[in-house]
Amino acid sequence: MQPYNEQAVTPVSRSGHELLIGSPWEYDVPQCGHGVAGCTQEADGQWVHTIAGSMMGPSISVVHLNSHCHAPTCLSTAVYACAKGTPLADCNATVGTLVCETRPVYGGTGAPALSGGRFDEPGYIALADCLWGSAAYGLEAPVDLEDVPLHVVKRANATTYHYGEMSGTRTWGFPKYKV
Repeated sequence: MQPYNEQAVTPVSRSGHELLIGSPWEYDVPQCGHGVAGCTQEADGQWVHTIAGSMMGPSISVVHLNSHCHAPTCLSTAVYACAKGTPLADCNATVGTLVCETRPVYGGTGAPALSGGRFDEPGYIALADCLWGSAAYGLEAPVDLEDVPLHVVKRANATTYHYGEMSGTRTWGFPKYKV
């Protein structure tokens, strides 16, 4: 924990531009099996259901992406940026560059990401956000995603049926001022 430093804080706002796949936030994860659309079986036997969608980026300089999903089905949410001018139908994880990926970290598992913190106990889950900002604080520069095609991939544990899973990523940043 570090003390609050007002000079180190720059107010940001939510763009109102959500990166949504599903219907639009919530969807049901089917119980996967051979031949079920969107399903694959991993080497450990776990079934994974994947949904994906493409959309244009927000008109802000992005400093914070906050993906939302539910435990225990949530496996990951990844956001890829494709080159400007790429048609949305052609923007995917293969041609895009990974901008942000979030994976849940379960408390009580000894995960280094929680490093013995207050949520490092069974029953808690942490979803780390993707952050950009000042190099003085060890961050990369904000990401300009205006007019950039984005592709979002959401993976969920589908060994059993689960209703009410969510897939949405909120964008936070600085407004873009045109001169």
